[in-house]
Amino acid sequence: MIETLKLINYRNSAQCETIGMSCIDSFPATTYTFQSGKVYRLTSDFGCGSWGMVTCIGGRGDVEYSGKIMLDDVEADARILKKHSGFIAESYFPDINTSDELCTTHECIHRALNISGLNYSTNEIKSIFHLTDNRFDRPLNQISGEIWLASAAIWFSLDKDIFCFPWLNMRNYFRFETMKEFGIIDFLKKRKKLVLVPTSRRTFFEKSTKGVTIKQL
Repeated sequence: MIETLKLINYRNSAQCETIGMSCIDSFPATTYTFQSGKVYRLTSDFGCGSWGMVTCIGGRGDVEYSGKIMLDDVEADARILKKHSGFIAESYFPDINTSDELCTTHECIHRALNISGLNYSTNEIKSIFHLTDNRFDRPLNQISGEIWLASAAIWFSLDKDIFCFPWLNMRNYFRFETMKEFGIIDFLKKRKKLVLVPTSRRTFFEKSTKGVTIKQL
């Protein structure tokens, strides 16, 4: 478990990808401290930094960068960041499945719990993340929009600390709001997870970090 994640004059870019959308995104040098057990909305227009920042925090940034990312005051490279991070709405999970054999949600959660040793049953995870009976035993590429919930459940079962959403525009921001309504976001906060949400959704009185606006929710 991590307590803080700090960007110190950190500047980088990344190839960002999710269902039906991709871009190369970069952001200027940024200094900011994120705390575990919190949810942060990172706001920018598409391709203007927020998605790139979250992707880099998840360990998928370019190899050439400036500044530092610190986990609990220890500098972290991409390998360490990947170890702690999970990407919402993705269906591939290292050490769990393969692109050729995605497996079912049920199978992935079972394997993840065996790896992490977390004291939950597959049925408990299914209930917490509001996974439906008729999709629980389908391959991940056949569960439609439930992949948003299923991916969060699998990453939690793997005991990841950082939950990285893809960029959410005004039309698909409901994915995050649905997880809030289901109590999933509060559950992650109580378990000291760090949740990062890049989006175009804007509100007033937010703290700007030179191109990307960051607000604790």
